[in-house]
Amino acid sequence: MTLAAPAEQRTLSRFWTLDPAVNFLNHGSYGAAPRAVLDAQQRVIEEMEREPVRFMLEKMLPLLDESRAEVASFVGAAPDRLAFTPNATVSLASMLASIDFQPGDEVLINDHEYMSLANELRRLEKTRGIRVVVAPVPFPVSGPDEVADAVLSRATERTRLAVVSHITSPTALILPVERIVRELAARGIETMVDGAHAPGAIPLDIESIGCAYYAGDLHKWGCSPKGAGFLWVREDLADRCEPLALSSRADTLPEHRRKLHHLFDYVGTRDCSAWIVAGEALRHVGSLVEGGWPEIMRRNHELAIKGRNIVCELAGLEPGGPDEMHPAMAAMKLPPATRQPAKDSITGDDLWDRLLARGFQQPIWTHPLNGLRAIRISAHLYNSEEQYRMLGEALREELGR
Repeated sequence: MTLAAPAEQRTLSRFWTLDPAVNFLNHGSYGAAPRAVLDAQQRVIEEMEREPVRFMLEKMLPLLDESRAEVASFVGAAPDRLAFTPNATVSLASMLASIDFQPGDEVLINDHEYMSLANELRRLEKTRGIRVVVAPVPFPVSGPDEVADAVLSRATERTRLAVVSHITSPTALILPVERIVRELAARGIETMVDGAHAPGAIPLDIESIGCAYYAGDLHKWGCSPKGAGFLWVREDLADRCEPLALSSRADTLPEHRRKLHHLFDYVGTRDCSAWIVAGEALRHVGSLVEGGWPEIMRRNHELAIKGRNIVCELAGLEPGGPDEMHPAMAAMKLPPATRQPAKDSITGDDLWDRLLARGFQQPIWTHPLNGLRAIRISAHLYNSEEQYRMLGEALREELGR
């Protein structure tokens, strides 16, 4: 396993604006945009503010189309079926709203899914009469087949849609979406993939997955500014998908623009600079290491596994799954909390609060869908092995091991 030497890590970390006093091991939550990407965004904002009307009416759409083409190529998607959104949460909600659910239709998820999806489906239970079926998936997990078998076993003749994460947020597992999509399709069931963590973390070819809908974020592992997400919809469904709000332009479709782009690119006045520089962000980060994005993904994965092993050894924890099921993140199961968080806690977990006070930034969650308590670490070019060693030692002290 070849990892970046400390000197190289320090050289790479200078491209980001992260606080050097914080042991930042949580790229997965909100990402971190490099300095050059933030500078590019600022140039777009300044251009917009010099002549706002002309920018909105004349310049914005061509810039979005240019960035969309780069993003689509990066994620293996046709540009005409990809629309920008603020984030994967909005993407999922928009795509779910486009489906003509009938009372009694079942939507299948698993208990490692992100809570924004579960909350959106609970709303649809109340407003559309659907039924949400939650498949329990073990953690730690033995391998991809254990996950696929658990999900597929809960599909019934009433299942209208399955929603599955490409990479789970609370447990940092790459799920076998290709097998799940293929076997559900053989039973006439469509699949929506929550790929919030996938772009920039693993090689991605959305078109080959075979799903009906895909949601992704670019501000996480793609390192774009905050507020850059996308949705992709299969060709036969693309014109049915609409944003949750319609702009004043929605009733007039220009001949030269696809409906999907026309509706999503402009939903009233908003700052689209994160979308416009998303393609540039991918180019910039890919230029930081010889070998580009394939090498970045390899390095980040290897560092995440090395960091997980260090933390497990020092703190007496168990890996959450096989190495190949973790991308640039890894999660480890924690014992149940023994202390209640303080009333003014910003995290909701006492151990997370204590680690934060010691300068460590990584999430600790007790997941509402299954009660699992886990700690998750991330790895990017600016991280080093020593950071995980310090975390492991701190965890050992805090857990009394």
